[in-house]
Amino acid sequence: MKSVAEHADATDSDQRALPDELARRETLKAKLDEACSRLEADAKAQVEAARPTAFQSLKIALCSCRFFEILYFYILYFTFSLWKCLSVGK
Repeated sequence: MKSVAEHADATDSDQRALPDELARRETLKAKLDEACSRLEADAKAQVEAARPTAFQSLKIALCSCRFFEILYFYILYFTFSLWKCLSVGK
């Protein structure tokens, strides 16, 4: 094992190879970071595009047999609002 290491040390005559390799790896890392950033931005854009708007959410709720649940909520809300307005004058 020691002889293999000594042989490798003896044959390694290019002292500039290490800085070049480090520079190459830093360049590759920068490219990978940029690609990851682009992929994350694309994923966020897809999530935002897939998220329904408030109108679409209401439409989905109305169409999915929750019509009466929503109607009940609005009746309670407007009744409470009316009661609150009438009780303020007293």
